[in-house]
Amino acid sequence: MFSIYIHYPFCVKKCNYCSFVSAPARSEAEREEYAGYLERELSLAALTPGIGGSAPETIYFGGGTPSLMPAAALERLMSTVGALFGVAAGAEVTVECNPGSVADPKEWLSRARAAGVNRAVVGAQSFSDATLAFMGRLHRKNDTESFYRAAREAGFDSVGVDLIYGLPGRTVAEWQHELEAALALRPDHVSLYCLEITPGTPFGSELAAGRMSELEPEAQEEMYFAACETLEAAGLPAYEISNFARPGFECRHNLVYWRGGDYYAAGLSACSCLGGWRWENEREIDTYKKKVEAGMLPRRSGEFLSPDRRLRERVIMALRAAAGFRPEPPRVDYERALISDLDLLAESGALEKSASGAFLLPKRHRFISDSIFSRIV
Repeated sequence: MFSIYIHYPFCVKKCNYCSFVSAPARSEAEREEYAGYLERELSLAALTPGIGGSAPETIYFGGGTPSLMPAAALERLMSTVGALFGVAAGAEVTVECNPGSVADPKEWLSRARAAGVNRAVVGAQSFSDATLAFMGRLHRKNDTESFYRAAREAGFDSVGVDLIYGLPGRTVAEWQHELEAALALRPDHVSLYCLEITPGTPFGSELAAGRMSELEPEAQEEMYFAACETLEAAGLPAYEISNFARPGFECRHNLVYWRGGDYYAAGLSACSCLGGWRWENEREIDTYKKKVEAGMLPRRSGEFLSPDRRLRERVIMALRAAAGFRPEPPRVDYERALISDLDLLAESGALEKSASGAFLLPKRHRFISDSIFSRIV
């Protein structure tokens, strides 16, 4: 299975918590120009051995704020991917959207749908106006609800929402109210993100200066499990640690990552993984442009994953998903060593082992999964 990710780094305003490679565009012309560079990069990738030749089964526009992209640019990119790679029958094509980023949401969403996008993710992040203002978001609850309805009317096969929890000063009761507001829209998919305060962000500066404190991990964990219970009761079980969906509406693009599939990622700072090679694109836009202009893939750094490392990374990604990891009969020493390590973790209670031999992450350990995965890689 082969997938394509396209990174659109522009936004209207950098949010207080955001540590991604994204920034407000300096002009409308810069946004148009960047879309042209994406087309050129995809053309280079299609001619590169080991990348071209496969039709993607999933395409994902992430950011940044992809809905800030002019509709004409999105249409051209979809046409470019189709002409260079083809698009597999029944492919899932996702675009991330921020409420308030589009002057005419109905027109933009309709054009995106007509271009072949069939899945929309609405970056609600919160259904509390006070929390949205605290995070530096420009939209409000009503904007989210209006944008979501427009996405439904545009005819997308699936519409989901993203939410952030674990903010300082917030309570489980307030979080529960936000979950109920999200579920009132009847989303097909919900992604949860626990707030991480990182250096270099406005929240990071506030924390370093002592003007902000992080919510206690115990409270964050309580919020997470409250969401698990609420979403599952509403018919959206967890199919991965932080992702919940109605049966049949799981994000196929994310499943490519969790199953160790191959994907090419275009755009500033985008990370690809193909045939055991993993690399990151340039993070500075001028350097990115110069490499593309020179007819080079805009790689910044990369590494070749040994078979052992690749397998172990595939295992921890698989353990994030509800299906877990089912090993094949081991053929070489590193495979036998891995299964031995997993058996020890199962004996200690860190993992579970099903009757069919699959290794699973217990639900009670989801919030502390990183500490378990570090014992595998």
